[in-house]
Amino acid sequence: QLQKTPGVNMVLWKHSSQSIQRVYFNLRNPILSNKNVRQAIAHALDLDLIVDRVTSGYTTKGTSPISSIAATYNPDVPMYEYSISKADELLDAAGYPKDAAGIRFEIDCSTEVDASSEKLQEVMKEMLSEVGIQMNIVRLEEAAMIEKVFVDWDFDMHTLSIGSGPSPERLSSIFHSDAITKTPHANAMGYSNDRVDELFDLGAKTVNLETRKEIYGEIQSIIKEELPSLPIWESPWPLAYREEFIGLPAGVWGGLRTHLQSVWWVGGEALSPEPEAGATGATGATGDAGATGATGDAGEQGAKGTQGAKGTQGTTGPQGVTGPQGPPGEPASMVFVYASLLLSIIAIAVAYFGP
Repeated sequence: QLQKTPGVNMVLWKHSSQSIQRVYFNLRNPILSNKNVRQAIAHALDLDLIVDRVTSGYTTKGTSPISSIAATYNPDVPMYEYSISKADELLDAAGYPKDAAGIRFEIDCSTEVDASSEKLQEVMKEMLSEVGIQMNIVRLEEAAMIEKVFVDWDFDMHTLSIGSGPSPERLSSIFHSDAITKTPHANAMGYSNDRVDELFDLGAKTVNLETRKEIYGEIQSIIKEELPSLPIWESPWPLAYREEFIGLPAGVWGGLRTHLQSVWWVGGEALSPEPEAGATGATGATGDAGATGATGDAGEQGAKGTQGAKGTQGTTGPQGVTGPQGPPGEPASMVFVYASLLLSIIAIAVAYFGP
């Protein structure tokens, strides 16, 4: 319907990580542990008709555990053409003949509650009834599905879509025996093969592409022959977008998980151009000199200088020589008389002549 809508482009975007719808077999189940039974179920399912009736032809028939457009895809794995007679032959050989009502055995198949999964279950139920297998549909919400299938391992068959890449190491979490854990989307099937484990371990540390093709090619052949799970279809990304958007699909995911910097809309108006910068103005004239500033206040008195260092004491001069001995002195009393007389004469002279 979208492909017929005017003005809308519809693209089925294919990439190496695209999801593969699979049927998982619980190998702990005594019926499904028989490889002939699993191969008989593969022959009883017309995958071309399933793709046409369930997905309206937008998916492609599943052929391998790995996407058919991956670099390590092996096209030479065992194939199971639709054949009611071949399915009957394998079921008889497995020891499950039809009873009077035409029933060989009864088995459950669980699925998530969504339109495509439920429709797939209805078509599978119809096809398996043709070979005497009565399939009961068990619809589960996601949380209940994880608990029942991946934690309790309480299932017979289960349909689920899981991607395979872009690197095929992703599948080791489904088919390696180390992944037999009560973990969502792990190896709930209980599948174990020593050679497959060895190849997964080797492939994880191999860089050369041609060698990787050989390693993962053998893994695909073993898994498709032993059939712990059956690929039903490969799902591209359906992308619908209006024609006025240019640059889609974008990136590996077609635009779903990609920044859209390379995508643009042609229906808008052109943006106004950015304004140009104006020319630089002329240099202004030099201004007049400023007036002389007022005389500043007198500065504060400088700090008092430090006292000079004390001078050194001079050296003691030499002692003088002893003079000649004078004449004998007058008696002390006569000296006093002469001095008094001299002073009197001086006083008279001063009084007469003046100073």
